[in-house]
Amino acid sequence: MFIKNIDYHFEFVEDVVNFYSFGQSRLWLTAHYDVIKYSNCYMDNTTALFMIAELKIKYPEINFIYFDKEEPPYMGRGALLTKLLSENSIILNLDVLGIGNDLIYDYRDNIKIFDDLGFYKKRTPFCDTTVLTMRGYNAITISAIGENLGTKKWFYCHTVNDNVDIISDEYIVNNINKIGLVIEKILEGDNIYL
Repeated sequence: MFIKNIDYHFEFVEDVVNFYSFGQSRLWLTAHYDVIKYSNCYMDNTTALFMIAELKIKYPEINFIYFDKEEPPYMGRGALLTKLLSENSIILNLDVLGIGNDLIYDYRDNIKIFDDLGFYKKRTPFCDTTVLTMRGYNAITISAIGENLGTKKWFYCHTVNDNVDIISDEYIVNNINKIGLVIEKILEGDNIYL
């Protein structure tokens, strides 16, 4: 995997290969890069990978991990085995983006920063956040609600409907900007868990 203008490395742990890039903050953006079928992976999860790369270029102080083996049958093995995170890491896991202007977050409590910026709190299906939370990390999922689909878009994942034609550049730019506002608040020192 080649990411232009970003210094990245590999984490090899057992049968997992995670890609990562260090910054100077405790903020980590994560997303899985593995797919079930290459032609049906734009919403889940190729768009999130490109969004993280754009955000890393804009905010070089953030860290990121592209996790291996989130999809079945591995069910979050890259997140389970990583040794890159610490107990004071702030983790924003991006999953199932690319369609929808409204961003949602999944965390056990309401988070003022997200609420103030117009994110909706909503439960999401299994993803790396589930595994990271089991490991004791305060991980938060960020996803989008698809226009006219709501959360039904998750049923499109891994199907012929998860293709490049459904992805919207307008949504991607809008979502990058919204997530950028969260990043700026965190980097300014706002306590994300209030």
